[in-house]
Amino acid sequence: MAEERQKYYMDQAREQQEYHSAKAKRYKQSHQMLQVIIVVGALVVPVLLTVEGIPKIVPTLVSILVAIATGLENVFKNGENWLSFRRTSEILKREQRMYLARAAEYAAASPFDVFVQRVEAALSEQNQTFVQSNVGERASSGRASGAAIPPGS
Repeated sequence: MAEERQKYYMDQAREQQEYHSAKAKRYKQSHQMLQVIIVVGALVVPVLLTVEGIPKIVPTLVSILVAIATGLENVFKNGENWLSFRRTSEILKREQRMYLARAAEYAAASPFDVFVQRVEAALSEQNQTFVQSNVGERASSGRASGAAIPPGS
């Protein structure tokens, strides 16, 4: 029974690591796409303004696109979330390796208990970071409920 419990938890920890890695990848892609729009758009607008024959609406539309991309990055915090989810993914991978090797903290009498505590601490920290970054600002301004929304909901 104890071995089944350990196998189940190890599978769950691996799934959490894969989940956090996939989320990090998506946030990274979104963050980088928005940053490219912001940088390229900001560089193109002055050029468009100096080229004769280009209607003034074109640099205006590019400026609006830059503003939208900047706003989306500020609202969805893709860069912050990318780093946070990547950090958690890497922590979970490290904990799995250390547990399997019975290294450092895992040389103790009850390595599985240490593993569970460290994995749960990492997941809890990730959830707190996500909520503070994505919900905390709205909650502090009185626009959100007090309920914490876990990642992936």
